[in-house]
Amino acid sequence: MENTPKPTGWLPRFTLRELLLATVAIAAVVALFVQRRPFDQHAMLQSLDPHALVTQICSDQGIELQNTSSQHASGVVFGGGYYLESDTEFSELSFADAKTKVMPKVLANLREAIESDGGDITGHGVAGSDDQSEVTSFWFQYRRGPIRGVSRGYVFELPSGGSRILILMDEY
Repeated sequence: MENTPKPTGWLPRFTLRELLLATVAIAAVVALFVQRRPFDQHAMLQSLDPHALVTQICSDQGIELQNTSSQHASGVVFGGGYYLESDTEFSELSFADAKTKVMPKVLANLREAIESDGGDITGHGVAGSDDQSEVTSFWFQYRRGPIRGVSRGYVFELPSGGSRILILMDEY
């Protein structure tokens, strides 16, 4: 008779070789997944520069900007989300030009950036005219795969006659 113990309970016994092969197989699958990730989930948002977008739109509209002050913030938040904030004051950009020439294009360009990256707009709102020829604020929610996001934009009139454009974007 053999003196080997009989397996007890529901857990089967594996040899050391079988355990080693299983560990190597699991490690190979994980390594392939990590190497072949299609994209960083917040790469699109990280690549956006709202200040550059606004100044480019102003340039395309023939609005010369010389005196601007801007503040930018972005980063990863707890839980894997990402935020982007751009707050810019334009001393030469009148409130009328900001809401008729700049903000409608900012809204269109941000929506296009989301949609061209595979996102779907799931909700939106615009303050201004019904035909969106005049936009004082906007928001829209979007979804890109498992990622949800919201974008908001506001234009304010400065006491000096200039404009302040605030763009906020969050993904989670």
